[in-house]
Amino acid sequence: MPDFDLLELLGRVLRVAPAALLRDPATDPVAIARLSADPPDRWQLVVREIDGGMRVVPGSWVAYQAGPGEVTVTSPAPLQYVPVAPLLADAGWYSAQPLTLPTTPTDMGSLPRLVNVTGLIAGETRLETELQLLYSRATIAASVLAGIGSWVWNGTAFVPPVAPGGN
Repeated sequence: MPDFDLLELLGRVLRVAPAALLRDPATDPVAIARLSADPPDRWQLVVREIDGGMRVVPGSWVAYQAGPGEVTVTSPAPLQYVPVAPLLADAGWYSAQPLTLPTTPTDMGSLPRLVNVTGLIAGETRLETELQLLYSRATIAASVLAGIGSWVWNGTAFVPPVAPGGN
């Protein structure tokens, strides 16, 4: 298996910039938060209304915040947040699974990594087919991916094809 993310090379991964998250939930454009009335495991990626308008009604939110070497959860505060998942789900973007939460200022968990696997068919989609949507055959042949173009999407990742009659 390569030690790099094939989905990222295919343009199927969006990442929230670390500078936009976990510093101060009241001013960061993006946060990992939940409504204070929600169950303790209902964390989600949210964006903050930043134009000073009142289109988003303030709610009582708790959020993750990074300090020097640690991550804590804030006290409930009235913030104008909009959940990201409903906005991007129709276009096929979902937080990477399994969902993990921030543990340190540099480990932001899986919520800020969005993946889109729309159109990838388990057992059928070949890596080479996806690469050819972005790169010329010559570029692919000259790349480190040249030897793995036959890999097939298994529903989770691109893997070497199973030989007929193989396990």
